[in-house]
Amino acid sequence: MESAEAGGFREIVVLAYPVVLSMMAQSLLGIVDTWFMGYVSTAAQGAVGLGNMLVWVLFSFFFGVINGVSTFVSQKEGEGKESAQQEGADPKDSERSFHEAGRYANYGLMIAVGSGLLLLTFQPLLPWMLSMAGTKASLAEPAMAYSSVRLWGGILACASFSVVSFLRGTGDTRTPMYVSFLIVFLNVPFNYVFIFGWGAIPAMGAAGAAHATNLAQMLGLMLYLWVYWSPRVHRRYRTRAWSFQGRELGRLSAVGLPIGVQWVLETGSWTVFTAFVAHFGEKALAAHHIVLQMLHLSFMPGVAISIAATTLVGQYIGARRKEDAERSGFSAIKLAMLYMGVMALIFAVFGREVMLLFNREPSVVELGTTLFLMAGLFQIFDALGMAATGALRGAGDTTYPMWLMIAASWGFFVPLVYLLGRWMGGGVIGAWWGAVLYILLVGVLLFWRWQRGAWKDIHIG
Repeated sequence: MESAEAGGFREIVVLAYPVVLSMMAQSLLGIVDTWFMGYVSTAAQGAVGLGNMLVWVLFSFFFGVINGVSTFVSQKEGEGKESAQQEGADPKDSERSFHEAGRYANYGLMIAVGSGLLLLTFQPLLPWMLSMAGTKASLAEPAMAYSSVRLWGGILACASFSVVSFLRGTGDTRTPMYVSFLIVFLNVPFNYVFIFGWGAIPAMGAAGAAHATNLAQMLGLMLYLWVYWSPRVHRRYRTRAWSFQGRELGRLSAVGLPIGVQWVLETGSWTVFTAFVAHFGEKALAAHHIVLQMLHLSFMPGVAISIAATTLVGQYIGARRKEDAERSGFSAIKLAMLYMGVMALIFAVFGREVMLLFNREPSVVELGTTLFLMAGLFQIFDALGMAATGALRGAGDTTYPMWLMIAASWGFFVPLVYLLGRWMGGGVIGAWWGAVLYILLVGVLLFWRWQRGAWKDIHIG
C-alpha cells in the first residue's frame, strides 16, 4: 500500500468490521444461553447471567495477558513485510521476523495452558465470590453449577483467544469472525441437548448450558488449531516448531501482564458499580441493566477500532514507519469518536423509545431515559480512551494504561460511586455521575499519553 494511504480510515475499517461481527457472535453466545434457560425457570435464567459475569471477571486477567501476543506478532509481521519489500535484502531477514512472530504465538499457547490450569484453582472460591456478590439463595446453586463447569472450559477459551490474538496481529480478522459464528451455530443444538436432555444424556439445566458452551468452544478451538498448524501458516511462521527462550517469554509477560491487570481491574470496578446500583431495588437495577446492554452494543465498533489500531500501529512500528503508525492511531481515534458521537445523539434523542422496547414501567422508563442522557455525555471520551489504548498497545505501551486504571478505577471511580450515590444521597443518578467523570478522566489521560508520543521510544525486542 502506498504511503499516502497508510494509516487511513480505510485500513482501520477493513480490519475492524470483522471484529465487530465476531463480538456480536460472542454476545449471541450468551443470549442463546439466556434464552434457553428462560424455558427452565426465571431463577435459572438469572443465574446463568450472573455466572457469565463472574466467569468473565475471572477470564479477563488471563485474556489480557495473552493479548500481548498481538503486539509482538503485529510488530514482527510489519518488520518481516518491510524487509521482504526492500531491494537486495536477504530473504532470511524477513523469514527470521516471521518465525519470531510464530514463536511469540506459541508462547501465547503455553501461557493459555497455564492460565486454564490456574483458573481451576478458583473452583473452591466460587461459593465465597457468589456470597460476596450478594447472590440470593435461589440463584446461588444454578450460578455455582454454571460457573464451575465453565471454569473447566477455561483452557479452551484461553487457547482460542491466543490463536485469535496471533491472527489479528497478522492482520487476519476474518478467520475469527467465521469461527465465532460457527461456535454460536453449534451452541444452539448443544444447548437443547444438555439443558433438557436427549436420549442417554440427562437434563442438566444451568450446568448443561455451560457444557454446551464448552463443547462448542472445543470444536471452535480445533478449527483454530487446524488453521494455526496448517501448511500455509506453518510455512511462513513455523507454528509447529516449538522452541523456548526465557528472555522472549519475559518480554511477552512484561507487555501482557499490565494488560491483564488493566482488564481485570476495569471489569471488577464495573461489577462493583452494578452491585452498588442493585441496592436501590429491582426497578433501578432493571433500568441500569437495559442501558448497560445497549452500551455494550454501542461500544462494540469502538473496541473493534481499538483492536485494528493495535494491529496497524504494531505493524508500522515493526516496519520502522512511525509516522504511519502515528497516523493509524489518530485515524482510529477520529473514527471511534465519529461513530460514538453518533451513538451519543441516538441515546439522547431516542433513549425513551429504547427503554419502552424493554420495559413499560413508568419509573423504570423515566430513570433509564435519564441514564441514556448521561451515557451520551461520555461516549466521545469513551471512544478517546478505547482507541488510544489500542494504539498504545500496538506500540507496547501497556504499563501506563495499567497504572492509570489502578488509580482511576479503584482510587477514583469506585469511591466516587459511593460518595455521590450514597454519602451525598445522589442514588443511582449520583453513582452514574461517578461513571461519567471516570470515563471522561480516563479518556483524556489516555489520549494525552498517545499525543505526547512517549510510545515512539518504546522497544519491546
